[in-house]
Amino acid sequence: MQLYSKKFFSVLRLLIQESHFSTRIHKHACAILRGGKIIDISNNNIKNRVANHAEQNLLYRWKNCTLHNCILFVVRVVQGDKFADSKPCFHCVQNIKKSGIKKVVFSTNSGFEIMKSTELQNSHLTLHYRK
Repeated sequence: MQLYSKKFFSVLRLLIQESHFSTRIHKHACAILRGGKIIDISNNNIKNRVANHAEQNLLYRWKNCTLHNCILFVVRVVQGDKFADSKPCFHCVQNIKKSGIKKVVFSTNSGFEIMKSTELQNSHLTLHYRK
């Protein structure tokens, strides 16, 4: 998927809507795409969920499935439906790599980055991560 394509912006619109369901102060949403279509979407609401992180909630639901050739979108939505840094934390990076996700697209304070999951790294540890 090309950054800033029509499909890219349609995914972002859905992620903005999903982020509004989060009960957290920092509102995150993520989606898994296979063949250019969203197959699942989640946010970082912990009610009836496994973890605080949108990525973990989503990957847990797909733990018994192969996600090879899939793309993971992760965004943080702030006031005015603007995007902020949402690079997955250390624990989420490890689980993304284990899942077989091919690429990860995440929001930054200045736009978006796309990376192969094998190249994704982050040493940031979060206090709100739950296994």
